[in-house]
Amino acid sequence: MNDAAAIDTTIPEEVPRPWQAMERIPVIESIESLLGNQYDDKLRDAFPDIAPPLHPTGINILVQLFVAAKQKTIKGGKTIYFPDESQTANQARVQTALVRALGPAAYRNRQTLRLWPEGHWCVPGMFIRTPMYGGDRLEIPYNRIEDGKTVEDHALFVTFRDQDCLSVITGDPTLFKIS
Repeated sequence: MNDAAAIDTTIPEEVPRPWQAMERIPVIESIESLLGNQYDDKLRDAFPDIAPPLHPTGINILVQLFVAAKQKTIKGGKTIYFPDESQTANQARVQTALVRALGPAAYRNRQTLRLWPEGHWCVPGMFIRTPMYGGDRLEIPYNRIEDGKTVEDHALFVTFRDQDCLSVITGDPTLFKIS
C-alpha cells in the first residue's frame, strides 16, 4: 500500500480555508463615510482617506496617525520646507490619531467577551491620543496632488492594544503640536 494514500490531508471543519476566513473580515469604512460633513480640507490634509490594507484582530485597535505638514508659511508669505529627517522624527512622535477599526475583542472582558461596563473607550471615526512610541506601524504610500503636480506621500497606520487609548480628543485634532 502506498504510504501517501494513507495520510489524511483534509482540514478539520472548525478551521476555515483562508478565503473563507477572509470573507468574514469586515470592510473598513472610508474616512469620508465615518466623518461625513466634518471631513473638511484641513482634516483631509492631516488624515488622507487611504484604505488600510489590514484589519485589527483580538483586542487591538487600528488607528491612522496625523500627518504633519511638510512645509510652513511664515510672516511675509515665505514658505519653509522641512527636511525629510525632520519629518521622519516628527512622525515617530505623533500621538494624535483617527480610529479606523476595532478588533472583535476590543473593549471586552477577556474571558467572557462581554462589553466592558464603561463601554467602548473609542470607536471608528473618533480622534484619540495614543502612546508616543510603540504599536505595530505600517507606512502606506499614496499619490496626492499639490500645486497641480503629483507628489508621492504616505499615510501611517498603527495597531495598538485597546488599553493604549490614552484619551479621546473632543476638540480640533489638527491643533495638537508635536513636541
